[in-house]
Order: sequence, then C-alpha cells, then structure tokens
Amino acid sequence: MLLTSLSITLHLPATSVSEIITKVNRAALIVLAVALALFVLLSLQWRFQHDTALLFYISFLFEHFGYFPYRDVFDVNLPLTYLTYAMIGRFTGYSDLGVRFADLTMLGGLMLMTWQWMKIFGRHVAWAGAIVFGLVYLRLGPAVSLQREFLILLPVLGGILAFTQLRRFKPEVRAALSGFLFGIACLIKPHAVLAFPILVMFEIAEQRTNIRSVLVQTVLPAIGGFLVPILVFLIYLTRFEALQPFLSVIRQYYPLYAQLNGEQSTLAEGERLGYLLHGYFQFGGFGWWWIPALWGLYAFLRTQPNKNQRRQAILLLTLMIGYSLYPVFSGKFWHYHWLLFAYFSVQAGALSLDQADATPVVRRMGPIAMFLGFAFFAATPTTFMLDQIRSGGIQPIKGGRVDAISEYLRPRLRPGDTVQPLDWTGGAAHALLLAEARPATRFVYDVMFYHHISGKYTQGLRREFVTQLQLSEPRFIVEVFGEDKPWVKGEDTTREFPELKSLLQEHYVVIAEGNGYRILERKDNKSGLGEFPRR
Repeated sequence: MLLTSLSITLHLPATSVSEIITKVNRAALIVLAVALALFVLLSLQWRFQHDTALLFYISFLFEHFGYFPYRDVFDVNLPLTYLTYAMIGRFTGYSDLGVRFADLTMLGGLMLMTWQWMKIFGRHVAWAGAIVFGLVYLRLGPAVSLQREFLILLPVLGGILAFTQLRRFKPEVRAALSGFLFGIACLIKPHAVLAFPILVMFEIAEQRTNIRSVLVQTVLPAIGGFLVPILVFLIYLTRFEALQPFLSVIRQYYPLYAQLNGEQSTLAEGERLGYLLHGYFQFGGFGWWWIPALWGLYAFLRTQPNKNQRRQAILLLTLMIGYSLYPVFSGKFWHYHWLLFAYFSVQAGALSLDQADATPVVRRMGPIAMFLGFAFFAATPTTFMLDQIRSGGIQPIKGGRVDAISEYLRPRLRPGDTVQPLDWTGGAAHALLLAEARPATRFVYDVMFYHHISGKYTQGLRREFVTQLQLSEPRFIVEVFGEDKPWVKGEDTTREFPELKSLLQEHYVVIAEGNGYRILERKDNKSGLGEFPRR
C-alpha cells in the first residue's frame, strides 16, 4: 500500500519509471562488475587445495609418470576428470598462478556462454546472470575453485545452448551435439545428466510432430550423441587394462562410499532417508536464492513475454528444480555440490531486471530490489578475503603443513625413491605433487581402509595395500594424524590398522614432525625396490 500510494503521489509516467529502472540497473551492474574485478584480483593470490590438489596429484602421475587411473591409482572419480586436470596441469605446470589463470579463463568462458544464453531477455539480464554468478563462485574461495561441479557447468551449458540457440541447424544435429556434451559432462559427474531429459522433453514439445519424427529428429540422435564419448572412454580404459579395476570400483566401492554422509560417518539403513531430506532442505547455504529466483520468474512471466522468452523462462525453472536434486545423488551435500543449483537460481533471479513498461511500479520494483539485494550480498568480501586484504596475502595451506612436507622431501629424494602418503585431504598428496614424488602403492589416500572394515572388499584392499608396501619398500612415508586427518566415524569403522602399524614399527623411524604430520624414513635408508609392480 505504501509503495502504491507513493507511485500515485509522484504521478510518474511509465517512461520515467522505465528510465529510472534502466539507470538503476546500469549503475548496479557497474558496481557489481567492479566488485567482480576486485574478486578476480584477490583470487590471483589463491593456491589450489583440498580435493583439487588431490585430483591434480593423480592427474600429474597420469600425465608425468604414466600411472593410469584405476589400474595404477585407486580413486572414485570418473575418467574425464583426470584428463581435464592433466590438461590443465600440462599447460600451467601445476603452478598456483597458472591454475588460477585456467580457473578464471573457464569462468570467463562460462560468463560469455551465459550472456549468449540469457541475452534473449535483454542486456541487463544477461550481464546480471553472468556477473552475479561470477561473484557467487569466487566468493566460495579457493577450496571450491576448479571443483568438478564447476567443470561440468561448461559442457552442461554448452548442451543447453546447442538445443536452444543453434536454430540454423537441423533438430537431429542439435540433439546429437547436445547429447555429446552431456555425455562429456557425465564422464566427470554422472548426475550432470539431469538437464538432458528436460531439454529433450522441451524439444519434443516444441516440435509437435508424430512419434516417428520425434524419434528420428530428437530422441535417437540425442541418445547417440550422449553414448559416443562414453563408448570412447570405455574403449580407452579397455586399451590400457583399466576397465576391470574401474568397474570393480563402481560395483564394490561406490556402494560403500555412498553409505558415508557429508561428515564421513556411516549411515544405518533406516537413517538415510531422514539424512537426505535434512541435507536437501539445507540447500548448501543457497536456499535463500529461491526467493529472488521464484519472484523474478513470476514477475517476468506476468509481463506477457514472447513465445521464446516464455519457453526459456520455464526451462530455467525446471533446470533450477532439477539441479536442486543434484546433491541428493551423492548424499554428501558439500557446498560445491550446489553450484549448478546456484547458477540456475541466479539466472532465474536476473529475470527481474527486465520488466515490461506496462507493469505497475510496485510489481517491478519489488523483484528488482530483492535480486539486487542478493547480488550485493554476493559482492561483499568474505572473512577470508578481508584477512587476505589486511595481511597482503593468504595463510599457508593446512597451517603450513603442505609446504613443510614438500620442502623437506624435495631435496632429499633420490632417483628410484617413492613416498607413501597416509592421509586423505590433509595435504600429504598436495605435498607429494609439489615435491614431484611418486607413490609407493596405488593408494594415494587411505580412507577406504577404515570404513566397512568387516566386509571382504575392505579387507582385500587392506591386504593389497600392505603387500604393495612390502614389495615397493618406499623410502619415505608421510602420515597426517590427529584431528587434522578426516577420519571416518560410525558403525563398522576404525582408526586401527594393525598390519600397517607393525610394518612401520619394524622398518621405519620418524625423521621429521610438524603441525599434524610426521615423516618416516626406512631404517636401512635405501631407495627400496622402487614403485610397486604395475601392469
């Protein structure tokens, strides 16, 4: 009522209101663009870490030493993950600044693709969608940079553009190209496919032809394009004798890992549904974005947009809802799992900046103010950024543990030496990457040895690990311990590994110790037999 009374009192003509809104939008976008530029400058000091460091290490072993994933390195990620990180590492030398440029280049590409997709709603909407997501992404900090959910946004958005923008191509060509790009995305994270059936259904609804035409022009080309990269990688894995160990991980370890929650605790069968519901409705901290997204969509659809705009707005809504389910598939609900939901929520909210001139003032200003409020919150520096500004730099990774370990190992490694990390995401693998050290076994982290320990599969992995340690006789072992190590918890978990403990006590001595880590050296101080026997 207050806003309505104010608009009546001011007697502002529609053109004046439109001009004011346009100027406000432009000014806001300029400020947000400046904030994004500042975030970019701050991010140039960041160092890759956490999951990204571990994946870079595995990819370094693949690219530099020929260690083939699954066959020579145990890991749960999908094949294209390693190839992507290996290509980035190859071109950047695995340097922090090089990786930052790669991350920012991909972000720039994603913003350009966003502009291309969203410009149907006008320049303000397109720029807002691109800039605000850039702010949301960078605000999450270095631990989320180059995470796999960010990587899959590129082929996912490419697949969406293929279906919605390439109208000069035949439907079957667009369907096949989109399917191919979603196949690429699924080779990093399989649940990236969520948007694909949505797009196919939208395309079928638009064609409105008979079943045969739909099959020939859309469904079959889409499925064919989707299967091509998957079949290529299956052949690739077979060629290098990695298919069987890959399938073993999927069949035997995935079901066990799926029973761990986001805090790495095992879940009883009756607890899982409640846990999934609770995790879903947390929305990874992005739940508040439902408000500007839904309000922006509602306000935009009330403006009687043209057919293509209306179609894409409804598509945005379905994609936002679809990708809100994405974290449920992994059951971990970590922040970066919500990146795709955050992306489509931002795009939906940006629709509020393009309201028709005939829309009443109150209906126009409300969603605009709401979206810009969220956008300016995304532009506020985090505590991490403020500390970085005050100190003129960032704090050492893992309290300096990564650098301390790598600086100790690098000058002492001799040809033929191998190093065995006993850690997961505590920084040991990152240190081995910096030291360019080869692992002694195919296990570069050890979480799989400590959960579901009563099962034959876990016991088999334990025996394999100890056997490979005995064969390779690594000169150094790097152990992260205490609360800095992300231990698993709950039923059928342990922190004990008697066979490993016995081997360490018999053959190794602690030669360096620091913040949550210790480095052990073989008592006979020899290079050992080198790496474990590989196929």
